[in-house]
Amino acid sequence: MKLELRNIDDLWVLYNVIHKGDRVLGRTTREVKSTETARPFSRRVTVTLGITVQRVYFDRDLARLRVHGIVFDAPEEVRVTGSHHTLSVGPEDTLTIVKDKWLHHQVERVEKAVVTEEPIIILAIDSEEASVAVLRSFGLDFKGEVRSRLPGKAEPEKRQVAMKDYFHRIGTLLGTVCAESAGPILIVGPGFTKDHFAKDLRSEARYLGQRSVAVKSVGSGGVAGVHEAIRVGAINKIRRDSRAVQETELVNEALKRLGSSSGDISYGLERIEADTQTGAVDTLIVSDQVIREAQDEERHRIEATMRIVEERGGKIALVSSEQEAGKMLQSLGGIAALLRYRLHQD
Repeated sequence: MKLELRNIDDLWVLYNVIHKGDRVLGRTTREVKSTETARPFSRRVTVTLGITVQRVYFDRDLARLRVHGIVFDAPEEVRVTGSHHTLSVGPEDTLTIVKDKWLHHQVERVEKAVVTEEPIIILAIDSEEASVAVLRSFGLDFKGEVRSRLPGKAEPEKRQVAMKDYFHRIGTLLGTVCAESAGPILIVGPGFTKDHFAKDLRSEARYLGQRSVAVKSVGSGGVAGVHEAIRVGAINKIRRDSRAVQETELVNEALKRLGSSSGDISYGLERIEADTQTGAVDTLIVSDQVIREAQDEERHRIEATMRIVEERGGKIALVSSEQEAGKMLQSLGGIAALLRYRLHQD
């Protein structure tokens, strides 16, 4: 599969698609040394190398994907076949991925990435603090926080001036984020501060106010408020098909079934393997962290289970460990299955 990358979300997709043992080909630079004994020298040249993957790293800060492995294909003049090399991949690069077998959910994930999904910008605000984050496919990308430093209510005039300054600083941060990221703005928080800010935004910064599509109530502002907005489904009406929404709903459903002892939930690899063989698994939920960190034998077992689930009409959901939902899934060992019918008594 040959892919042209466009943004950091595409890198995250590949981070979850490329696994150990895959073969990846891409453009890179490599040092070439002269064989002339009289005038030895070296220079870096741009070449296309193919490597057998050993490890993959995702650097969200630098927007780079680093694919490390052993060179299996290289131009003869660079003489690096069999040596270690790291491909550094970013937006606008082109990459070819070769697998012995592509799983259905991997192909589906790449196909969905072809259709660009605008990120959602979330502002969680109360009278004390505000936080701005961008909801991307790999999770929440926090962009900054603003503290209010408001005087007490006994000083209404000073408080009003300080609130205006607070809103101005939030608007400046929001403007910077919106200049970098397209997409709608969701404003959340407790009480009336969020409503007052939304009204101020529409009158003072109309270009931002026009992108503000919803104002929702959550229990707190700041970082906690952003997480709560995802957890309680405040973004659902904005983007029902958002991957973060789907992942959160699936993990919440797994925890709900577990808490009610409904018998149609399974967790732990051995039990899930057994339930998969009977065709009972409707949706297999797997943390991306589990697949990346598993030893070879365990990873092969997980991938074999995923294949059987797909062959028997089930669905695969790969949950980002960067999301709060992914962290909750880790409490179940990083893998769980929603079953088609009641199967277990405990």
